[in-house]
Amino acid sequence: MTLRSILTLTTFALLLFTNPGCSQYYNGGYGLKTQDREAVLAYERAKQDRAEAAEAKKLADKRTGPVDFQAGGQTIETGPVPRPGFAGATRPEYTHNVAKRSIGTMGLYGQVQTDKQPRTSPLDGINNLRQVTFTTEGADFDPDIDPTGQMLVYASTRHREKSDLYIKSVNGMALRQLTDDPANEVMPTFSPDGSRVAFASDRAGNWDIYIMDTEGGQPVQVTRDATDDFYPSFSRDGQQLIYSTFGTQSGQWEMVIIDLNNPATKRYIGHGLFPVWSPTQDKIVFQRSRQRGTRWFSIWTIDLVNGEPMYPTEIAASSNAAAITPDWSPDGKQVVFCTVIDPDADGSDGPLHADLWLVNTNGTNRVRLTMGRFANIQPNWAGDGTIYFTSDRSGLGMENVWSIAPNRAQKLAAQPVEPYLAQGTPDIPGAESEGTEAMVPTE
Repeated sequence: MTLRSILTLTTFALLLFTNPGCSQYYNGGYGLKTQDREAVLAYERAKQDRAEAAEAKKLADKRTGPVDFQAGGQTIETGPVPRPGFAGATRPEYTHNVAKRSIGTMGLYGQVQTDKQPRTSPLDGINNLRQVTFTTEGADFDPDIDPTGQMLVYASTRHREKSDLYIKSVNGMALRQLTDDPANEVMPTFSPDGSRVAFASDRAGNWDIYIMDTEGGQPVQVTRDATDDFYPSFSRDGQQLIYSTFGTQSGQWEMVIIDLNNPATKRYIGHGLFPVWSPTQDKIVFQRSRQRGTRWFSIWTIDLVNGEPMYPTEIAASSNAAAITPDWSPDGKQVVFCTVIDPDADGSDGPLHADLWLVNTNGTNRVRLTMGRFANIQPNWAGDGTIYFTSDRSGLGMENVWSIAPNRAQKLAAQPVEPYLAQGTPDIPGAESEGTEAMVPTE
């Protein structure tokens, strides 16, 4: 209930029992004179506000409940059967009010039901987190870290409604504007040697992929498709690029690889969104939606054998949440990703609540990094082991880039499956939060 509702209801209660215009009938009801109709109206308004607040609370409870994983080993949490949800592979209207988050209008999620209250995780206590950007207007989002782990590139609307790209030191406050075009630039990613940045822009009328030097200069347009192209990722040698494009024939997001020395040559490798090339092998991690039922996204990998896609493997899937925006660990043995509960109810600008998880590439030992309080999205795993992500946890209502040290979670995820159960709270020195859904030893 809002503060205004409480005050209105309290005021009417005082009127009801103290105002001389009120008299109690013998049948236990109240009779009100004409001059007290305003009090009656105020009471009715207060009741309506209270009902709306109750509905809002129910909705919030749905968004922050537990995630019920189905694939890749043991089930951590269970939940009720989900309602039919949003068709995640449907083509979005990527109008992208970029002051929100750039993944918000791409149709990434689904719809869930759960009744549990949100909890917090010791792994995202204040001593394990660090704020990296500090905008108080607009938003900072889509972070990526260079190979040295020292420089951050990201998209931001801190200076205008359309997004530009910026580069800054992860330890400094000064930032350098990389692009300055009337259009939007989003989803930047460093090349393996850190000399170039690939990104998506709508400067040519629809979304295409561009590349430019990190020192600045004129971007080079790489794709010129009639459809929208998003989320580029470099191969290990920096000679190829994978990205997502919307297939007009299939009506789904498709993954395409191009040779940067011959961009006209393209290879389609399957349906998927947000593909990321492994830093250690020819392997792609991405998200893909089911072709039936809820059509929620889950996390997949695919191997490139002599350039051909082989062995598609689902490593994280949930019956009551969407699993999205994966990224590799520096050694290529783990994946960080994001889960969103009841995103359809959150609207098209993005989730109100989202959390980060780790999982081994064989699908075992999922460990939760954050829990329930904020929208923690778009994780990016730096070479030094730090995970950078976008979050609204500053309390100012603005999105900024944060970092988290996943060392403890990595140790949990690296252990064998059998000795672990979903129970208890790990004893993490300096953690300020309580409760966890991480896998913890039974002994």
